[in-house]
Amino acid sequence: MKLRTRLLSICTVVALTVATLAMAVSAADDPTSIRINQGNRELQKGRSLKLSVTVLPRDSNDSVDFYSEDPDIVEVDTDGVCRALEYGTAKITATTVNNKSASITITVPDPRDGSQASEQDSDVQDTDSSSSRSSSSSRSSSSTTATTSGTIEMKEKIDRETLVSAVQSAGSGRATLSNYAAVSTESLQAAASVGTAGVNFDTKSGSTVVGRVVVSPANAANLTGDISLGVYVKNDKTKSVQNTFDRYYSNNVTVIRCDQNDFGMTVELVAKVGSVNADNLKFYSYSSSSNTFTDLTVSNVSVDKSGYVHFNTTKGGYIVVSDGALAKK
Repeated sequence: MKLRTRLLSICTVVALTVATLAMAVSAADDPTSIRINQGNRELQKGRSLKLSVTVLPRDSNDSVDFYSEDPDIVEVDTDGVCRALEYGTAKITATTVNNKSASITITVPDPRDGSQASEQDSDVQDTDSSSSRSSSSSRSSSSTTATTSGTIEMKEKIDRETLVSAVQSAGSGRATLSNYAAVSTESLQAAASVGTAGVNFDTKSGSTVVGRVVVSPANAANLTGDISLGVYVKNDKTKSVQNTFDRYYSNNVTVIRCDQNDFGMTVELVAKVGSVNADNLKFYSYSSSSNTFTDLTVSNVSVDKSGYVHFNTTKGGYIVVSDGALAKK
């Protein structure tokens, strides 16, 4: 009896050891470990930092994408180069092909607060002047954004009197205003009393319309606060996300970035996508913080002869327009 008990104990230990080894082997074969070799840190505005990562096991597919939770503060390209653009804090995430991720926080200190970044690393460099931008409309009264077609100069928030006057002058047509960073819903409500047509808020680079938000003032009747008006295509605000979708999907994809994440009402968005079939377009809402996208409900989709897509939506942020359902390469 004692011998049988001893044999059972030995068999149990062996079984547990084999199971443990099997789990260890399985874990080693699964590329679930990724680490950003740089930790949380401060980075002076106008400087850049090249991130590096370690993916284990080392023979795994170590293709990695980088994302910034707030690219207006710190943007990051597909090679992991972070650029400090504005004061504040941004979370930077590196993600593997099997959706394992690691993150660090980069703080761009404001010298007016008496803080100064300490940067002793050789991988911190000055950014190109073409990559430096001032703050977005949500943090400043004006901003400058580099684009492929020139420079976008965003003016301060449009005042009530200017908006009401523009709507009055437009009569039964739409008033068109360019490069205003924001509008208050109070101003829209005042404009609704003098005109019923929509207002075109254009984001222009030189004479080129990059994007447009068409707002019906009457739709703002029950809203409060400000609405950010910037709409961007193929510029620094969309570059990282655009590169990711181009890398992994075979579709013709255009990424639109709106300064407003949720308009609180239905607006018409207009952005240039080129020669595409309006009947086959798919729209997705993309989250840079979680690196996920979901189907976006839109309506009244059309593409004009100049290659601008028009559609109605309540959601802003990152909008991905694809010529059909996304298909991996």
